[in-house]
Amino acid sequence: LKIMCLSFISAYFFYYLLNNFSYYLEYGNNFKFLAITLIVSITFLFYIITSIVTKAFNISDIKLKY
Repeated sequence: LKIMCLSFISAYFFYYLLNNFSYYLEYGNNFKFLAITLIVSITFLFYIITSIVTKAFNISDIKLKY
């Protein structure tokens, strides 16, 4: 339940960032790739940090075991 709630919050945060960075995502702008990479990275970090703070899963769950 926590992970699903955090996913919805992160999706809203992503939508908020898209609206704030909409100028950089216009067709004629040269920084579109940089802007979308930055938006996705910030959203991913926001999701990881909030999930660790709310203890949705442990840090050991993030580490991949090969």
